[in-house]
Amino acid sequence: MSSESGVPVAPTVSRRRLLAIGAACGALVLAGGVATQCASTVPAGLTGAERAVIDAVAVTIFPGGPGPPGDRVGVADFIEDYLRQGIDPVPGRLLRSAFRAIEYGAVIGAGARFTRLSAPRREALLEAFERHPWATLRSAVAAMKFLVSLAYFEHPAVREACGIGRVCEIPA
Repeated sequence: MSSESGVPVAPTVSRRRLLAIGAACGALVLAGGVATQCASTVPAGLTGAERAVIDAVAVTIFPGGPGPPGDRVGVADFIEDYLRQGIDPVPGRLLRSAFRAIEYGAVIGAGARFTRLSAPRREALLEAFERHPWATLRSAVAAMKFLVSLAYFEHPAVREACGIGRVCEIPA
């Protein structure tokens, strides 16, 4: 629009239209917040495939002797509880993604999924991932091994096999 003198004139916006635009923008922001919250939550439980990878990592690190094998002491249960209660949703999703990356990254590095490799090949693959030039991959493997180790040494049979008779606990 322009005036008779040729100077452009801004169109007028009624208060009603301005309020409608404001309400629509507010609804979009609210919907975006709800969608972000839903996308950042960690699903309720580990899938069977995730549990299989966790057990394979656990038994690779802790094959047994003197303590029990890593896949028989509830490592996946510990990690599932940790993901539900002890970690924010976004890092939890990243940790779950790291376990899936180990499973499918093995296809590239060793020709088969991690859970389908022999114990020596799984061990060699974890060591290769720990020495990889990408710091992100090294960090992801270190985080997984730390969490698996934490879960493993939480089990009473492991503590007994290691001669750990007492654990510091806070009285209830």
